[in-house]
Amino acid sequence: MFNLFVYGTLLENELNMILEVNSYHSEIAYFNGTMYDCGRFPSVITSENPTDIITGKIYFVRDDNVMLFLDAYEGQYFKREQHIIKVHGKEIKAWVYVGNMPNEKFEQIKSGNWTEYRKEMLK
Repeated sequence: MFNLFVYGTLLENELNMILEVNSYHSEIAYFNGTMYDCGRFPSVITSENPTDIITGKIYFVRDDNVMLFLDAYEGQYFKREQHIIKVHGKEIKAWVYVGNMPNEKFEQIKSGNWTEYRKEMLK
């Protein structure tokens, strides 16, 4: 069993269904970092600035095989790291897929919320 914080494409499409089916619970959660628009997906890096907040969801996943599948899916663009995530004001350790590419060539998403950002971009 493991905790996984997701903030972008893992909140959407069929991959979300894999997480939903294999988790015993999920919650809105927050991660201290900055987010970047990489085209079809976002990327995040950690930040020490307490105002840099990424909005996502934490999944409490039952099946360890899900991690192997997600590692393959995230591939060369992301590295999996453990970080502190905030849920209901409490701190929980969780895995996060952090960007593994130069972020300076991508636009920062100041809101830190991929779902809201995509909605605004589609207007």
